[in-house]
Amino acid sequence: MKKLVEKSDYLVYTCAYEDKFGNEGIIGCAVLEIGEKKVIIDSFLLSCRVLGRNVEYMFLNQIIKKIKTMDIQFVEAIYNETSQNKIVRSFLIESGFETKDNIKYIKYIE
Repeated sequence: MKKLVEKSDYLVYTCAYEDKFGNEGIIGCAVLEIGEKKVIIDSFLLSCRVLGRNVEYMFLNQIIKKIKTMDIQFVEAIYNETSQNKIVRSFLIESGFETKDNIKYIKYIE
């Protein structure tokens, strides 16, 4: 992770969460590869402790907000479905990503 943080063509974000029940601490991490006119979501990891609390949407929205300040046209996410991660597909679609092949998901930055 340290090597990625030091690279100029990668961004690494973490997400902490606290609610009325307590502080969960750092519960998420996103690794983004910065390309020419695009950002590739290399990894988007979230603790199962907070899934279903909409934290994943808030975390992604904050990342998209940062991306909008850059000269980026779209965000790309590669998703390989397994029995363990089926909820990711609906998360991407609900977050405004489009797909033609159910593997590569694209969100255009306005």
